[in-house]
This record gives sequence, C-alpha cells and structure tokens, in this order.
Amino acid sequence: ESTDGVGPGTLRIPAIVDDIVSTMRQMDLSVEGVFRKSGNIKKLNELVEKIDRDGAVDLSGNNVVQVAALLKRYLRALPDPLMTHKLYRLWLAASKIDDEEKKRHCLHLVCCLLPKVHRDCLEILFCFLKWTGSFHQVDDDAGSRMDIHNLATVMAPNVLYNNAKQLSLVSDPIYAIDAVESLITYIEEMCMVSISIVSCLLIDD
Repeated sequence: ESTDGVGPGTLRIPAIVDDIVSTMRQMDLSVEGVFRKSGNIKKLNELVEKIDRDGAVDLSGNNVVQVAALLKRYLRALPDPLMTHKLYRLWLAASKIDDEEKKRHCLHLVCCLLPKVHRDCLEILFCFLKWTGSFHQVDDDAGSRMDIHNLATVMAPNVLYNNAKQLSLVSDPIYAIDAVESLITYIEEMCMVSISIVSCLLIDD
C-alpha cells in the first residue's frame, strides 16, 4: 500500500514499484540524465535476476541512475503496458485534439477507463515523475536536465505502446509522448473522478 498518490488514502501497487519510488525519493534526483541514461546493463541484469530469485531486495546500495533504469525495465516487461494495449488508440486520439481543454478532458476520460490496478500504479508513478521533474534545474550549474517533457519522452515507450511493442506509425511516438506529458503535468486532475466524468461514462454504457 502506498500513500504517495494524489488523495489522502492508500493505493495498492506492485511492491517493486513502491520500493523503487520510496528508494529514489531518498536519493539525489538532480543527477544529470536520470531516467535518460541506461545505467550499467550487466549490473542491471544481475539486479533483475536477484529480484526474480529472492523477491524484495535493498535497492539503496545502487546509484539513482541504476534504480531509474530498473523501473523502466520493470514497466517495459509488463505483459500489458501500464496504459494498456486496449486503450492505446484512445490515448493517441485524445492527444491529437487541438483544443487543449477538450484534449485534457478526453485524456481524463481515458484515464478513468483504466483498470483500477493500472490507474493506481499510474497515479503513484506519475506523481513521482512530476516531482522528479522539479529537479531539472536546481541552479545555474546543477540539475538533472530532465523536465516533464524529457521525462515523458523517455518514459512513453515503456508505458504506452501497441501490441507489437513498437509504435506502428511515424506520428505515434509524438502523440504517445504528448499523452504521457499531459498526464504527468495534470496528474492531480487526471486522478480525480468528477460527477461529469461519471455521467459521461454512464451515458456511454
């Protein structure tokens, strides 16, 4: 159970995601290129094997880039991506809407269609990523250089892709990144289920 979501309650998410987020919140996230760099592949493979063998492990001995790489590896390995194969085209269609207010409203609707386990994990993860983006520039000389747009660019291929695990059209990556960036930016809004949203879903049903 995690209390790192938008609201005051707890959300049930995979233990490994909770461990990674909790560990990274104690680390220096102003390290340049966090989430963009791939880390040490050999050490990452050894860490994955240890987790598969022993279950939960202490991640604090790893550097922040390595732990971030582990999170991307976990998300990419899910049998159904975090934002799901089923809703892939809806996410892209929503992100193509020119009117910003309508686009956010449609993205919110799609978010409400996610299975609860996916929606809860997305809420925890994207809240964390939004916080991570605040370290993109600590001062004139320091910062991760990973603002929300850059984080969305590197995270989108791990959470939003089609059944072939690739973006099928030339334009798909742009809209997938846009959808992820909007969700991270407006995560507080996206995770609130308003009366108007419920009404729309009931009408659709």
